[in-house]
Amino acid sequence: MNSNHVNTIFQDSKGNLWFGTNNGVSYYQVNTNQWSHYLCEQAYDSRVVLAFAEDNQGCIYIGGYGFGVYCIQPNTGNIHKLPKRTKGTNGIASDYIYTIHRDGENLWFGGIEGELTCFSPQTDKYTYYTNECIGDMNSIPDETLL
Repeated sequence: MNSNHVNTIFQDSKGNLWFGTNNGVSYYQVNTNQWSHYLCEQAYDSRVVLAFAEDNQGCIYIGGYGFGVYCIQPNTGNIHKLPKRTKGTNGIASDYIYTIHRDGENLWFGGIEGELTCFSPQTDKYTYYTNECIGDMNSIPDETLL
């Protein structure tokens, strides 16, 4: 592990474990007993990971304090940052992501700054809602997001 301070743990659809720490991500592949580490190099300004989610394609989305959202493709190890919303462009509305929730094909990103952002990886479309300062999300059977 990159850090003894673990903020969140996520189990992906293959049973592997993702640990969000104060020094990036530690990824444990259960079948091979191997560790990989992401977002822990000096190139990343902030490394405090607070949230994970997996999309329908098996990509892992990582949110945290001050760095927005990254997407990792576990099969290849490729990692890319989702764009930050600026005037005239679409992207994630906050760099301070506290929670990510998957709802069908959509991913919802909430944090302490910026609007609640809904992202469709299939269409690369972003939708924004005026709710701000979101620490956690969950859905209930009638498709309501709490």
